[in-house]
Amino acid sequence: MSMSSIYSHTSNIRKFIGPDFVKRSYYDYNKVEYKGSSVIKIICKKHGEFEQISKVHLKSGCPICKMSHGERKIYKYLIEHNISFKREKI
Repeated sequence: MSMSSIYSHTSNIRKFIGPDFVKRSYYDYNKVEYKGSSVIKIICKKHGEFEQISKVHLKSGCPICKMSHGERKIYKYLIEHNISFKREKI
C-alpha cells in the first residue's frame, strides 16, 4: 500500500468517525470504505468482523459487545453446539 493510499484511507476513516475516536477505539477500521450512510465492515478487537450501517455504528458499536449477559450466554451456547440461527435485527 502506497503512502498516498494510506493517507487517503486514514483521511476517509477520520471523516466517518473523527480523529479522537480513532485514537481510543475498540475497533479496527482498516476495511472501512466510507461513502456516506452505507454498510461498512468493522473489526471489533474482541469479537471479530461485522457489518453495520455507518451512522448506526456511531450510536451502538459491536452487536456482541452490546448484548446483555443473558443474550451473550444464549449466543455462546448456540455457537458451541453448532446450532444455526439468525440474529434479530435491532
